[in-house]
Amino acid sequence: MADSKQDSRGRLLAALKPVARQTLVWMLSALGGLLTSLWLVSKPWIVEFLVPRLPNTTLISIILVESVLLAILALVVCALLYLLYFKKPPELLLKHGIKWDKDRNPHCPHCERALIGFGLHGPTHQYREITRDEMNFSAVCHPCDMEVSADRESTAHFNSVQELKDSLR
Repeated sequence: MADSKQDSRGRLLAALKPVARQTLVWMLSALGGLLTSLWLVSKPWIVEFLVPRLPNTTLISIILVESVLLAILALVVCALLYLLYFKKPPELLLKHGIKWDKDRNPHCPHCERALIGFGLHGPTHQYREITRDEMNFSAVCHPCDMEVSADRESTAHFNSVQELKDSLR
């Protein structure tokens, strides 16, 4: 019961991730538009009424603070753009029906998430000795809620996960 709740929560979070990313982009765009509109509306009032009444040192201080705040905002926007759009996911190689990263860690071929518990497994609920021919390299991908197995023909001669990983070099 607890596992199914955890699985559904993981699937929900995975589904909401793109929505959250687009919401963040929309909110930043709306904030930029709002700030621009406020500046355009208040600029005539500032230039006409406020600037002539302020001493020069105060005006210089306001301009410096505004410049620093704009620079910080630009850095935050650049960092968000880098994180959201320019950071590339790791390149994965498809071999034996499983995707592998550069460190030879197995990934699901469908959702490209790391597979946990990848190993040589046999059929379950068998009350007899299992032969190597009945076993296969596999793991369960929890976000996809399915078993991911390596290609049986191309991995039949491997006796351990390490041998399989060494063949990827």
